[in-house]
Amino acid sequence: MTKVNGQRNSRAREPRETAMRRTWLHRYTVLLSTCTLAQILIGAFVTTNPERPLYSLGELHRVLGVAVDVLTIGLTLWLTRMDDGARLRWLGWIAAAAVVTLTVLGLSEDPLPAVRLSHAFLAQLFFGITVVQVVVTASQWKWNAEVLEDASHLRWLTTLAPIFIGAQVALGTAFRHGFMEVMPHLMGAVVVVFFILVPCMLVIYRPEYSSIRGAGRALLTVTIVQLLLGFALQTMRSLDVEPTVVIVTSGLHAATAALTLGGSVVFALVVRWKVRASVYGLQAEPR
Repeated sequence: MTKVNGQRNSRAREPRETAMRRTWLHRYTVLLSTCTLAQILIGAFVTTNPERPLYSLGELHRVLGVAVDVLTIGLTLWLTRMDDGARLRWLGWIAAAAVVTLTVLGLSEDPLPAVRLSHAFLAQLFFGITVVQVVVTASQWKWNAEVLEDASHLRWLTTLAPIFIGAQVALGTAFRHGFMEVMPHLMGAVVVVFFILVPCMLVIYRPEYSSIRGAGRALLTVTIVQLLLGFALQTMRSLDVEPTVVIVTSGLHAATAALTLGGSVVFALVVRWKVRASVYGLQAEPR
């Protein structure tokens, strides 16, 4: 009897221990994502010329870079030791490859303009990866899908959105680094708004998408903040505004762009794995 009770207690402890490890893994990914966002923000502050204020934050940018490197490698090693979660392990290795590339691009004291541009753009892509890691390690996340009728249009829109947002982020980065004028970036914003607004409105106002409504609202909120910051920057271009204010606003705009990209990827994942479109009137089998 004692042996049987001991086995039962052992089986009862295992789910609790697994849940605790999952909780700490989630907290670890939140820390990594927060450090990455802070590094993007500080990096946007120091991409201006040395005569501008806040350029001295470059040292903090390097410190955050080391922290992100260490945290990413640590997360990758953590994920490789997990018995389950093959998707998470692949995501960890992708993040590790990205952070190694970022480190190599950022080693030069006086990098070429193309290297600076690549470094800044890849950093925002890397942040998108960390946001996905935060979401899929949360205790509320489940890969089980709900089959909904006529959801194919939503799946297409949310799949295309990160692609167009990524292109828009690249245009914004090129403008911030002086590679191009602002007009292509402004035109890209119109396209991006369409691919964000339409699917977000669908999931917010159609009752059958209530299970993913929160993701749509979050992405829409970040997008609105991004647009307001962009409008403020354009207004400042025609006014005599303190340079520090312009730099801070530009940094916030860049950081929010990374949030928008990460949010769109999460939204696409939520739709991809939470919603299954029916095919020719027949419900698709969940994978």
